[in-house]
Amino acid sequence: TPEEVTLSGKETYAIPVTGWGRVRELMLEHIEHIGGGGMGDVYVGFHPDLDRKHAVKILKEQYRQVPGAKESFAAEAKMAASLDHENIVKVYDFRRDYLAIIMEYVEGQNLEQMIKKRKSIPCKEAVKIALQIARALEHAHERGVIHRDIKPSNIVIRNDGVVKVTDFGVAKIKRVLASYSLDAFEGYSPLYA
Repeated sequence: TPEEVTLSGKETYAIPVTGWGRVRELMLEHIEHIGGGGMGDVYVGFHPDLDRKHAVKILKEQYRQVPGAKESFAAEAKMAASLDHENIVKVYDFRRDYLAIIMEYVEGQNLEQMIKKRKSIPCKEAVKIALQIARALEHAHERGVIHRDIKPSNIVIRNDGVVKVTDFGVAKIKRVLASYSLDAFEGYSPLYA
């Protein structure tokens, strides 16, 4: 059932996901649920003071009491915030009190949506996309971060063609993966492993 939420003394919005009420103080207007996955739900909202949209990833309600889940979510935010590259979605803030990661909102579609819609991507365009993904991963790897969940739904293509890698939820720091045994692939998405 929708929860009535008033944000920053503005209009009241019916938010269809419980737990969103924790983010009332983030000063966002016109909130809309745009996706989600593993541990989080993602919303977009307009920040009137900054005159731009932000994406907000919130830890799902069912994980808030799971041992280690809050720490993993905070580690994802910290890891992603350590990466500053044009092809990686920027993390602006982490609100521990709300268990919310405030990120750059990317106007466009993910690669999975693009493939489903268009059925095929011309070779030249596919190479441009792949090169931008490779640059993003190179940047992450140079900083000791391994994404571990590269798949079409975690690649967003902005309306102007710029590619953004997102969702570092299962990323690991390289030094943790010192072994090259099969155990090193534990936790990878099947598409990556």
